[in-house]
Amino acid sequence: MKEKTKKLAVVIIITLIFAFGVAVPVFAQNSVYHGADSVFRAEGLTLLWAIVKGKDEQTSVVYVRILANDSARNSFAAFRVVARDVLTGSEAVVVKSHALKNQNSVTESRAAFGDKTQRRFFFYTDTSSANGQTPALEIYYYAIPDTAPEFLSQNALEKYFADAAQRLRD
Repeated sequence: MKEKTKKLAVVIIITLIFAFGVAVPVFAQNSVYHGADSVFRAEGLTLLWAIVKGKDEQTSVVYVRILANDSARNSFAAFRVVARDVLTGSEAVVVKSHALKNQNSVTESRAAFGDKTQRRFFFYTDTSSANGQTPALEIYYYAIPDTAPEFLSQNALEKYFADAAQRLRD
C-alpha cells in the first residue's frame, strides 16, 4: 500500500509540475488590470477619463485620453476598445485596431454605456495582432469611473487633459 501511495504522489507531482509549466507561459503573455479610477497608469500607459455634459445622456460625451510614453510605444503598437455587457457577455467594438500614438482619444455618448457598461482596452505588440490575437495588455473598467470629472465645455475638458498630462510628467 505504501508503494502505491508513493507512486501516486510522484504522478501527481509530475502532473502538477507539467501543468504549471504549460499554464504559466500562456497566462504570462497577457497582463490584465482593473482600471478602477479616472486616472490610471500601467506599463507606460495612462488612461484619463472625463465627461462633457450635455442637456441629457445622449448629448453628454465620455472621453478617454490614452497617453503612451516611449516605453509603452516600444511595447505596444496598436489598441482597440470593446464595450461589454457584464450580464450577458455580449460585446460591441468601440474602436477597431488603431495605431498607438503619444496621445489617443476615445469618445462615446454617455448613453452608449446604458446596456454595455464595461469597457475593455486591449493593447497589442504589433498592428497585425490586433485583429483577433491575444492582447499583450488589457485594462478594463466595469463602468465610467465615479471619479471622472464633468465639464460644461470642450475647452475646459482639453485644459483638464493638458494639466493632468503635465502633472503626470512632473
